[in-house]
Amino acid sequence: QSVTPVPIVMSPTDSNTLYVGTFLSLQSGGSPTLASGVFKSTDAGATWVHSSTGLPRFAGSTDSALDVLALAIHPADPNVLWATASFTAHYFGLGVPLVSYIYKSTDAGATWVRSDSGIPPGLDLRALIVDPSNPLNVYASGAGSEANPGAVYRSADGGATWVSISVGLPADAATVLALDPVDTTRLHAGTNTGVWSLRQIPDADADGAPNAIENNAPSSSCPGGTV
Repeated sequence: QSVTPVPIVMSPTDSNTLYVGTFLSLQSGGSPTLASGVFKSTDAGATWVHSSTGLPRFAGSTDSALDVLALAIHPADPNVLWATASFTAHYFGLGVPLVSYIYKSTDAGATWVRSDSGIPPGLDLRALIVDPSNPLNVYASGAGSEANPGAVYRSADGGATWVSISVGLPADAATVLALDPVDTTRLHAGTNTGVWSLRQIPDADADGAPNAIENNAPSSSCPGGTV
């Protein structure tokens, strides 16, 4: 068994406080026994403490949390973090995501609660970012499919609920996300076939169609008119 650190984030108010997510590998069969998930350091990485209370565990293990392949931290409040928790069949040579969730901590990683309403559990989530201009806006992405191309999701309530903003993306894994630092309405997603960009415009019902277009559409309650 081995534990590999993958994502790492730093507290916005204290550079000595770091968080790292880990990926667990099994060299042979059996239940994992190593501590994994999220670890926290308050001394610039000199020592680390397992900080995964509440994250889902591998079957038969008390310390081995599911793989944490993405982490994000609130840009102003160091107590708030988000993490993905995934189980992939990489031990069996398949590399197939079986489940993938998002968890949130509001106490600096001491405890975690599930926070992914609206995201199908079968996605292989690989990226999390937070809008620095409005931290209620959180973005997640991962593996896509023909039914849900690109698998990019947005939350406008700090991760409580999520909606897909994947229209136009190819059915490929979106493994990295970036927001334009000047214009945070511009979102970029790196996929297996290249980089795709989205300009986010007002959409009150979050269905992907801009308000201006919907307001000019015919209304069934007002034939021939607009809503």
